Amino acid sequence: MIHIYVSTAGSDRDDGSLQHPVKTLTRAKELVKTSKKDEDITVWIRGGRYFFKESFVLNEQDSGNETCRITYRACENETVYFDGGAVLDAKQAIPVQDDAIRNRIIDKNALGHILELDLSGVISDFADYGTRGFRRPCVPAQNELFIDGESYEAARYPNSGQPEIPLKTVVDSGSRPYDKEFDMRPATFVYEDARCDLWKQANSFYVSGLFNWCFADDTLKISKIDTEKKTMTTVLPHLPGMQAQPWTCWHAVNLLEEIDVPGEYYVDRETKKVYFFPKKDITESLIQISMLAEPLVVMENAEYVTFDGIIFENARGTGVYIEQGQHCTIQNCVLRNL
Repeated sequence: MIHIYVSTAGSDRDDGSLQHPVKTLTRAKELVKTSKKDEDITVWIRGGRYFFKESFVLNEQDSGNETCRITYRACENETVYFDGGAVLDAKQAIPVQDDAIRNRIIDKNALGHILELDLSGVISDFADYGTRGFRRPCVPAQNELFIDGESYEAARYPNSGQPEIPLKTVVDSGSRPYDKEFDMRPATFVYEDARCDLWKQANSFYVSGLFNWCFADDTLKISKIDTEKKTMTTVLPHLPGMQAQPWTCWHAVNLLEEIDVPGEYYVDRETKKVYFFPKKDITESLIQISMLAEPLVVMENAEYVTFDGIIFENARGTGVYIEQGQHCTIQNCVLRNL
C-alpha cells in the first residue's frame, strides 16, 4: 500500500511522507496521480481544520480501480474537519456599538444581550438570504451562524412557534407565472400588524409563508414598505399570483430589527458584521460562519474513491456531490450544518 500524508502544518513542497507531509488536499491529489500502481493508496489526513474556498474536485483522472483503491482517511484518533466557512474569534464579540444599529433593535430588553462580530476581514462576498419555495430552484443557504455546532436562526417575526400573520388583503396579486404571465409584476399586500412600521430601514428582508395555494410555500424578498398605506411590495411575483385565502399567512425573516430571543442572528452586508443573541456565555465557544456555496467535495466520473472518518461542516452548500460515480464511498463520516 502507498501512504501519503497531509497536515495543516505541512508544506506542499514536501514529499507527503509521514515526516514531511503536504499541506493541501490538492497537492495530495497530485501525488496520488503520480503514485498509481497496482496497489491501494491511502491519503492520511492529520487532525485539524481544513478550510475550503472552493470544492475539492475528483474526476476520472483521480480515480482508482479494482487493484488500486484510493482512500482519503483521517488518521486514527485524530479529528479532521472539512470546513466551508470560517472560525470567528469569540473573544472579539462585543456589545453593539453603533447607535444607528442599536436604535433599529425593537426589543430594548434584548438589546443588552446582543453581541456583534466583525466580518470585514472574513467574508468578501456576502450572500443574500435568497428567494426559495415551491417550484423554485434550490439555492445555497445564506451565511449561517453556528455556535458550538448549533445552528442559529435568522431573526424573524413572529418568532418560531408563534402564530403566523394572516394574509387578508391583496392589493395587487402580481403576475401569475403558473399561467404563463411572465412580465414578473410584483405583488402588493396589506399588513395589519403595526410592528411592521418599524422595519422601514430594513433592506434585505423576506416574507415567508403561504400566499395562495395551501401546499405552495414561498419566500419572497420585499422591495418596499409603504407605512401610510400599510402595504408591502415584493421583488418577484408568487407562482400562482398572490391571493388571500382562509389559510394564507406569513412571517418576516432576516430582520436586524427582530433579534429578540436567544439563538437569533442577522448578517449585515453594509456594516460587515454579524449581530446575534447568544444562548449562553460564548467566551470559550467555537463560532463559525458559513461561506462556501459549492459542495465541499465533488466527484464526477470518479471511481473507487473513499472518504473515511471526516467531519464535513459549515458550508452554504452541500457536503458531498457525486455524479456518474462508481464504487465511491463515504464512510464513518459526519455531515452537519450544511
